[in-house]
Amino acid sequence: MFVIGAGRIGTSLKKRSEAHDIDVELVTRTEGWDRLEFAVPGDPIVVAVRNDDLLEVIERVPDYLHDDLVFIQNGLFRALLRNNGLMNATRGLVYFAARERGGAIEPGGTNWFCGPHSLTMARWMAVMGLRGRSVDWARFSYFELEKLTWICTLGPLCEKYDLPVGEVVEKHADELRAVVDEFQSFGRIEFSVHPKADYLFDRVVEYSRSIPGFRAGVKEWEWRNGAVLQTIVEHEATMPLHVKLLTDAGHGAKVPESLVVR
Repeated sequence: MFVIGAGRIGTSLKKRSEAHDIDVELVTRTEGWDRLEFAVPGDPIVVAVRNDDLLEVIERVPDYLHDDLVFIQNGLFRALLRNNGLMNATRGLVYFAARERGGAIEPGGTNWFCGPHSLTMARWMAVMGLRGRSVDWARFSYFELEKLTWICTLGPLCEKYDLPVGEVVEKHADELRAVVDEFQSFGRIEFSVHPKADYLFDRVVEYSRSIPGFRAGVKEWEWRNGAVLQTIVEHEATMPLHVKLLTDAGHGAKVPESLVVR
């Protein structure tokens, strides 16, 4: 198994894998690329880098291994994959937290995978004592919305109230529910999914309660909150509660002018 990326997720996956007798080759910015060149096509190569580094990784991986790439990033990056001929690559959404590089993984629910290596990834999770499932693209699209909603709502709420996710969902549930409702509408625009009323909110709360001490934040703007707002602008829609929340959390200057709440 190869994992590209030596951040919190990559190093924590390596440590947990090796604790269960699974060898993992970790590819960093400067090391491991020579070994990757001898990888056997057909084995998954997990990409665990920040979204900003995805294009560089794709360009460095030999073309004959592109079908084996497994992307586990959060946020809106379908266009990047599409532009690089990778829309059929394996995708994953991981529901666990790693507080530091090489730290213990805190399970937070089922990890979802879609694509050629989805079954292998689900089995890998199971061997490590984590839950994993392979699903089709339609089902994965819902979970993509779910994870995006969690990141884009809990991030600014944690910053606004200086609280971890567990306390946010207990003390500010009404505000969270209202913003999640806007993302439910966003899901119809971006992912063509229509979750039942309150289901998305309940799932966001459930995940937050599974990792109550985690402090989310507004990160990778152009792939997460910023990407959501740009999509809203392109579809001439509105998202006033999301915009207000971002403004309250100190990110108002990044909001597109046409969406500014006056």
